[in-house]
Amino acid sequence: MKKISIIIISILFVISCKSGNKTKVITVNNKYSVELPAFLDDATKVLDKDELNEDASLQYVNTWKEFDIVIIDETKSEFQESLETNNLTKVYANNLNGYSRSFLDFFPVQGKIIQKPEIKDTIINNLPAKLISLKSQYDEDMSIYFSIGIIQGKNTYYQIVIWTLAGYEYKYKNKMKKIIYSFKEL
Repeated sequence: MKKISIIIISILFVISCKSGNKTKVITVNNKYSVELPAFLDDATKVLDKDELNEDASLQYVNTWKEFDIVIIDETKSEFQESLETNNLTKVYANNLNGYSRSFLDFFPVQGKIIQKPEIKDTIINNLPAKLISLKSQYDEDMSIYFSIGIIQGKNTYYQIVIWTLAGYEYKYKNKMKKIIYSFKEL
């Protein structure tokens, strides 16, 4: 009986480990695709409307795992119009550096950024991009880890913002990076 219990526990362990590695490819409005862990759910189906980011073209969550992703796409002409409307053309250039700087300057973090953002230039599926990681202290009991990809497409900038509790940073860091690097403009 003891051997049967050990075998059953071993099988359940292997199955649960593998389920965390399953993925699904999500295509959004024939603009882009991204590969997400299968454990994420479409936020529009599980969250209340007031909990959604109205600017996001993609938003997936897993509240049990404390793992969220939002993708916002903005055309270069929309960004230029925003710069002109707000008299920011001398502050931010309409390129990847300017877009990334404006993103960080206006990043809507609740709380205080407690780790200076790490910024790395990279290429994601032949598109210039920046990877940004940072931590924010929401209150004395909760800090959040963010992994962010800012990607310059042909005519569009993309913000991939993924977050989890700071205590889960090392548990999810590779999954977050894999998601960002799976991004493809169509």
